[in-house]
Amino acid sequence: MNKYLSFLLIAGLAVVSCDKDEKSEGDDGIARCLMSKDYRYEELLTKADVAKHTSIDEGSYTMEISPTKGSYGSCRYQWDSDRPPIDMKLLGQTISVPDQNFVVLKHLDF
Repeated sequence: MNKYLSFLLIAGLAVVSCDKDEKSEGDDGIARCLMSKDYRYEELLTKADVAKHTSIDEGSYTMEISPTKGSYGSCRYQWDSDRPPIDMKLLGQTISVPDQNFVVLKHLDF
């Protein structure tokens, strides 16, 4: 997925996760809403939010929540794609790496 499209998707989902009353208060309301989530990235971007915009292969789906709290935390959703593996050269050896779909929300700072 194009990185700009990914950014817009994540920004939109973060705003959608806020209550209607908070959004009507402008930037301050959105900031308060996001701060009220206390950097719980998995609440700001849920699997259901991602599934609205993509098709997820349930058998390969994984979620990884960073143990780091605050602006250095993250939440990553990953699942298999229908694309072939990517061949990469590493120290003179060619290795095959799966080309997986993923969405990551990280580095929020309120």
